[in-house]
This record gives sequence, structure tokens and C-alpha cells, in this order.
Amino acid sequence: VKVVENIRRMTINFEVAVVSLELCDKDAQDPIVRLAAVKTCIHMRMIPDQQRSIYDVTLHNLVCEDRRLKAMGLPFRSLVSQVNQNGVGNDQGPEDVFKLAYVKHTNGSSEVDLKIGSPQLVFVPDAISDVLKFTRIEKEQTEAIEAYFQNKSDSQDILINDDESQGSTPVPTNVANMTITISTSNCSLVLIDSGNRSDVAQYNTSSTNQQITSDQITETIVLQGALDAKLLLVSELKNKRTIKTDLQAHGDGMQIYSAHGRELK
Repeated sequence: VKVVENIRRMTINFEVAVVSLELCDKDAQDPIVRLAAVKTCIHMRMIPDQQRSIYDVTLHNLVCEDRRLKAMGLPFRSLVSQVNQNGVGNDQGPEDVFKLAYVKHTNGSSEVDLKIGSPQLVFVPDAISDVLKFTRIEKEQTEAIEAYFQNKSDSQDILINDDESQGSTPVPTNVANMTITISTSNCSLVLIDSGNRSDVAQYNTSSTNQQITSDQITETIVLQGALDAKLLLVSELKNKRTIKTDLQAHGDGMQIYSAHGRELK
């Protein structure tokens, strides 16, 4: 009897033009934030003859807007935006928000390569607070969910008693390596003084003689720079416990400064 094993590879591609999500408070007329993922590509390759699977995810742009009514007319309503969309200084064309490459081996080891473009993240305290309030789960609901999964786990517990395994020599624990590499272009994190933003709105509402723009007094703290990092995690396959960690990081052009207005000067 001759056994012929035919190993086949599988490739799956997904391309999504735009995926949008909007969070609202009471109804659709009271929005909080809007998220939009532009040009998402997912490429999956199953390669059994090489004992690995490869996943590539590319996101061209990620837009996050502060859509609250009380934030109308205020600067920095765009919480997440891609600054360098034209790929200036990049011969490979327009720059993406991020590119993720994930390789999974059958022995448990894996590699993650994350390349981030030049996004600008804006931290508005009251906007973040409203989002967290929207996603908060009541304590009673949390306890009910935990009790449900606890009961389900208890009902599926199976006790196996193998007399032959008693007194046997323990098998050495196998380990798996996970390598995570992260590289970014010139990214920036903008911290907004929300007190100044609210003062502008109150002033413009009460004063009819002179209107001022929030650009004139909005104070920000900017953290900017590029980062290269590599993280190695060694863990046991049996209990998933990490037994070794090695981190290497390098920053380029890192700076922290205070700025004013939309131009951050």
C-alpha cells in the first residue's frame, strides 16, 4: 500500500475600502466619536509544507473624529490622523498608518513585524472620558458574565486518571519564542489642555462684541519622534508562562515641547 500525501497551500485576500463606526450617546443626533478605517488589506497564506502561516495586514489611513456637539468650533477635533499621507521621503509611494506582518510556526514560535507610519494622536481628556463612559459595563452585568463563564467552565471539567503515568519521568518543557519588531516614522502625541478649550466656548457665548478663536489660547504638550524596538519573549508551551524577556529600543529625534494653535508652534 502506497500513501500519497498531497499538501496544498491556501491564500486568502480581503480588501475593504472603508469601514466606519460611530459611537452615539442617547441617539444618532448625539454622536461622540467616529472611527473610519480606509483601505484595509488582509492577506493570509497557509503554507503547510513549510510548517508556517503568514498574515499581512495593511491599513492606509485611520480617522478618528470628535463628533460631540459641545466640541464644534474647537481645534483638534481629529483625534487620530495620518500626517504624512503623500510618502514624502519615501520612494515606495504613499505611507500607510501601519503594516503588520505575523508569521506563526507549527512549533509554537512566531514573529510579529509592525511598521507604523506618521500618525498624530490627540489626547482630549473629556473626549476620552465620554468614550470610556460609553464602553463602561455596569458592575451587575460584569458579575453576571463572570458567573456564566465560571459555571460553563466548571461543567466542562474532566478528570482523567492514568495510573500508568504515575511515577514516570517528567518530560522536559518545550519553549516557544515570539519576536516582536516595531518601527515608526515621525509620530506625535498631542496632549490638549481641555480647560482652555472650554474657556473659549464660554467666552464666545457670553461676549457679543469680540469673538476669539481657540487657536489663540489653546495650549498643548507635544511628544514627537521615531522609535525602533525589538522584543523577544520566551515562554513555556505547556502553561504559557514567560521565562525570558529581552527588550531593545532606540529613539530618533525624540522631543517634548509646548505649543499653541493648530500649527503647534
